Formats: sequence, C-alpha cells, structure tokens
Amino acid sequence: ARRSWSMAGAALALVVAILAIQRFWASRPPLPAFTPLSPFNGQIFAARFDGQGGAVFALRQGDETTQVIRAEAGGEESAMPGLQGLVPLCRQADGSWLVLRGTRHLELGQEVLEGDLLRQAKSGGPLQPVSDGVSGADAARDGTLIAVIRHVGGRYRLEAPPGHVRAESEGRLETPRISPSGRWLAYIDRSG
Repeated sequence: ARRSWSMAGAALALVVAILAIQRFWASRPPLPAFTPLSPFNGQIFAARFDGQGGAVFALRQGDETTQVIRAEAGGEESAMPGLQGLVPLCRQADGSWLVLRGTRHLELGQEVLEGDLLRQAKSGGPLQPVSDGVSGADAARDGTLIAVIRHVGGRYRLEAPPGHVRAESEGRLETPRISPSGRWLAYIDRSG
C-alpha cells in the first residue's frame, strides 16, 4: 500500500509539472515578426523605431548627403525633409527627435561622427541645440534624461545629463542607451 501511494504521488507530481510547463509556454509572448522594408542601396545606419509603426534611418549613397527616411512595412517610404544631412539618434516621448549634425572622421580604423546634438520638434521648425561635441546620445522614454558620449582631452566620457560625467575612458565609448525604466545606463567601452 505504501508503494502505491508513492507511485501515485510521483504520478501526481509529474502531472503538475507538465501542466506548469504548458502554462509557462502558453503565457510567453509570441516571437516578433520580421518584415523587410524596401530594398535600399547605400549605407544604412542609425535605424530607430518611430513609435508610429515605422522605422526612421539614415541612408548615405556614395559621397552624397545623408538622407533621413521613414519606412513602413509594405513599402511606404518618405524622406523626412527637416532632418536631411542629419543622423537620427532617438525619438522622444513628445514626438521630437534628437539628431546629430557633425563631421565624419576615421578613428582607430572606424568611421566616427561627432558634432552637435540637436532637437527637432515633432511639428518641425528650427533645430534647437542640446549639446556640442557629441558622438552618440539617447533619451529616456519620458524625455527626462539625456545621455551623451563626448571626446574631451583625449578621453571619452559618458554624461547623463550632459555635463555630469558618469564614466570616462581612454578607449572609445559609444552607443549610450537608457533603459525603459530610466534606471540604467548602458554603453560600449572599446578600451579593452
């Protein structure tokens, strides 16, 4: 009798485990769908989602001026005239864009863009200066914090907000990102 109870207990534990695993797998969100945008010839960089079902990216063909293009799945695309020649870095909660206007140079064999960080209002109008000497930036989802990378005196700095140094390195820092909660800063340190 004791053995049959332990067998029944093991069978019950197995059923509970199987149900738990099924529930776990059923509650997982579906994998994202991948839909190609239009085919573009040239160098595509600085791609970002625009919060309206499309993607915004910079496209450079040969030595031509950088174009900023908004594209949607299904092939609809349009140039964003207020941003031509600029690099989109991030879209802020109010619909404005942080963009970079600068010059390109080679550094350690890699092309780097450095210049002025500007804000383009959702409604257009003149670009508003945010910070200078910037090579990368990101903004918190709610727009309350901006993080930038600068090259100052032979060293790279992560500043958040601009002017408040959070990290510094002799190696190149790049690609700052603020977590959706605004609690964490991430970046790439190429020093080692």
